[in-house]
Amino acid sequence: MKNNLRRRASKTYRRLTSGIRQLPDFIIIGVAKGGTTSLFQYLATHPKIAFSTAKETNYFYNHFDEGLSWYKSYFPLQQWLTNSNSLVGEASPDYFCRSTTVPKRIENLLPHAKLILLLRNPIDRAYSHYAHRRRKGAEKETDFKKVAIAEMQQLTEKLASFNQNNTQKPTLSCYHLATGLYIIHLQYWLEYFPPEQFLIIKSEDLFSQPDQIVNQVTEFLELPQVSKQQFPVYNQGTYDEIDLALREELRSFFAPYNQQLYEFVKCDFGWQ
Repeated sequence: MKNNLRRRASKTYRRLTSGIRQLPDFIIIGVAKGGTTSLFQYLATHPKIAFSTAKETNYFYNHFDEGLSWYKSYFPLQQWLTNSNSLVGEASPDYFCRSTTVPKRIENLLPHAKLILLLRNPIDRAYSHYAHRRRKGAEKETDFKKVAIAEMQQLTEKLASFNQNNTQKPTLSCYHLATGLYIIHLQYWLEYFPPEQFLIIKSEDLFSQPDQIVNQVTEFLELPQVSKQQFPVYNQGTYDEIDLALREELRSFFAPYNQQLYEFVKCDFGWQ
């Protein structure tokens, strides 16, 4: 009872003081099941970084109608930031795949925000996303192969309907495979933000060498590095291996889109 009263009082106070709270300087925009929780937790220990009180505000797509005061209520007071000289951030990993609406909304409010994007092998990301939804009871199909083949067929038909000379881009969902067509989502974001405002990180690098990636992020944010930091793994799921034949089929499906991404970032991520 007391905890509920405290939460309500805190929420009311934050809403009433939203006018003197600071909007974020940077956003971790994705990708879901790409290591965003781990990166969020690592950065949250930095003395010059203050995150939103909730990791995922999801304001720019799920709560946009709540209004700006609702969004600002999640962030620190400007006076505290002035005294501490800190940067403010938030992490809503579904922002990236909501590419037809979210980039424009962020650009309208935060045109100079730095955008951090973790990208994981789209096959592994899709399987992890499926397993996550299964655990939560949101995915009823027990066979990932059926889910993957059905979505692959739908996406193949949809993408084939767009002529290469057409200036339009396909509208994609945030489902298992569609999220992993990274270059298509990224093209929407690049309509509103220049490349230099993005830091694109290979998720597998975060998993294998978190210290180096955290240093890369702090350098991107123009903050001092922190030494002697611990790097536990967060939200790590366990599940069976993907069927090898299915994996090869998915590899072929994603290959041309991965190649376009590699050309954009000027780095071959080597996803198989």
